[in-house]
Amino acid sequence: MAEIKKTWHWSIFSFVLFVAGIFLGLANRNILQIATMESLVTTSNKWFLYQKFWFILPMTLVLFSVFFSFVGFPRIQRQGFRYPVIIIVSILFLFSIVILYTDLWGYQKFFSDFWARSLIVWGIGWLCVWALHFHNMKQNVFHIAVYVFIAFGILFLIVGQIPRISNSPFTLAWSEGSFIYMASAIFDKRIYGVDLPLPYIMSTRHLLESIPFLFKGIPIWIHRLWLVILSLGSAGLLGIIITKKIPDLSRINRFALSLWVVLFVYQGAVYYNILLSVVILIWGYEKNNFRKSFIFMILASIFGGLNRINWAFTPPILFFIVWIIDHPEVLVGVKAQGLYLLKLALWGLSGAIMGIGALFLYYIGLGGYTLATFIERMSATSVWYRLFPSSTFSLGVLAATILTVIFCWIILFTEYSKFIQLPGFQKFLLLSMNLVLFLGSIMVSVKIGGGADLHNMDAFLISTLFTFLFSLDWDKVQNFSFKSSSLLILPMFILMLVPVGWRIFAISPIHIRTVEQDQNELEILKGTIKNITDECSSPPLFIWQRQLITFGHIDNVEVIGDYELVDLIEMAMAENRPYLRQFANDIENLKFSLVVLDPVPENFGRGKSFTEENSLWYNDVVSVVAESYLEKIVLPQTGTTIFFNYCP
Repeated sequence: MAEIKKTWHWSIFSFVLFVAGIFLGLANRNILQIATMESLVTTSNKWFLYQKFWFILPMTLVLFSVFFSFVGFPRIQRQGFRYPVIIIVSILFLFSIVILYTDLWGYQKFFSDFWARSLIVWGIGWLCVWALHFHNMKQNVFHIAVYVFIAFGILFLIVGQIPRISNSPFTLAWSEGSFIYMASAIFDKRIYGVDLPLPYIMSTRHLLESIPFLFKGIPIWIHRLWLVILSLGSAGLLGIIITKKIPDLSRINRFALSLWVVLFVYQGAVYYNILLSVVILIWGYEKNNFRKSFIFMILASIFGGLNRINWAFTPPILFFIVWIIDHPEVLVGVKAQGLYLLKLALWGLSGAIMGIGALFLYYIGLGGYTLATFIERMSATSVWYRLFPSSTFSLGVLAATILTVIFCWIILFTEYSKFIQLPGFQKFLLLSMNLVLFLGSIMVSVKIGGGADLHNMDAFLISTLFTFLFSLDWDKVQNFSFKSSSLLILPMFILMLVPVGWRIFAISPIHIRTVEQDQNELEILKGTIKNITDECSSPPLFIWQRQLITFGHIDNVEVIGDYELVDLIEMAMAENRPYLRQFANDIENLKFSLVVLDPVPENFGRGKSFTEENSLWYNDVVSVVAESYLEKIVLPQTGTTIFFNYCP
């Protein structure tokens, strides 16, 4: 009987490996297509061998697993075999990192596709799993696989941050320089000598990012390093704090779960200022101390409300989710259920009022913006098609969200979860709260300017994470293995792999501009500004690249508070006609000697990314500038566009 059971479990495992082999074959297709286009397959012996290798590998993996499940690893367990295996796998692992992130040997073009990159990660990952298993045969294979692939995901996440720590004076992404400038505006008098409006897009983000400006003379790469620390640190802090609230986890499982939480929140690119609101909530939560938990829920609502209005409401709902799971009550009758709902409503209303109050105090009281401007931003056009696959987001918001959370919810309805043991009324409340946050996040995601990733689905992703982590029976989960839970192998394994898949999706070659390239572009920009401003008495307008002024790369240029890149696109998307008419009037009257803009889109019709946003930007900004400023220079490396006129 034991032998039959053993055969059954390894048959399941072998089937999973066989499915993985099919996946590898499909992933290999993109590589072979490129090789065929370049006539490598028919003219190169190594490509012939490559094809045969990926044809044989899937079946070899299956036979390998089935064979050694019966005969064991008597020889390979010997000390003389174990360490060479680990060394070889380590070399292959480093080789894969070089292939994925650099073009050292010219092979990177073959791994530009997601599936092709996955092929490398999957193959090297399983080699690492088996190498570690050979090293310690007593260790659960499933646990080893979890640790290895989580480690891969974290490594990809960290390596992906390295290009962000650059000393280039030019912005590294469309809005990166804008947010550095907005952080500097908090110290406007000291840095620029003028009064500038307070940044209002995400107030706590700007406040936190402004901390390096407390110290004079710090180079831009330190500011960028600080942004990376904030991003990784907030996710790491959430992982550490939330796993501390889960009792009876072993040290290694607590560590692995903390890292998995980091990968989970990065699936939606949940911004660090939002994560800090969650950190405040969960840091102060105590199962048996309602007063302390309630106070921290209020603080989290205030912090969240300062970022976005929907995050004034979200912390109370997250608090309810954890509280209901930790305090299951059997409520008999409509009256008892009604009183319970009233209690929750009063708690939630307290947090929401404080959060909304903080938002409007900053936005209108300190920032000086009008309620009408706020309403216009809230009532911007909705782009519903981005819920589905499009040129802006290949997966679409709906499919990507389902992929991200579906296996959490599948496992919540199994024996490994306390969720199914909750009283029906509490179970209904938890499902309803998650549904409310899902619908609210959808409404935010389809607003123009969004829908390119899952960062606007943040509230729902965090509510799913809370429901999942606090509902699981961790005693059973820690004892999970291929042998004990064959039917749950696939959902458990995919749940672990999906966050890693997002990191593979985000892999991109590391391309860093050289100092010479930056210096050449900077000299062209400075020369153009000097020539034009010597002839024209009006100041230049930097819509883009304002951080060049912040760090002194452009001298003797006055910072103009109006018409900053992010502010301007926000007003264009909100169709704020008074603001846009004022901008057009200033441009038509040649109020500025020249205008520095981002790269002008050449083609932004249907089928292109961010079609609606680019159309508004071109019609309300670029075309207005181009009609009045007839000359332009485009810097080739950064795409910075300088519009100007020759003054008489």
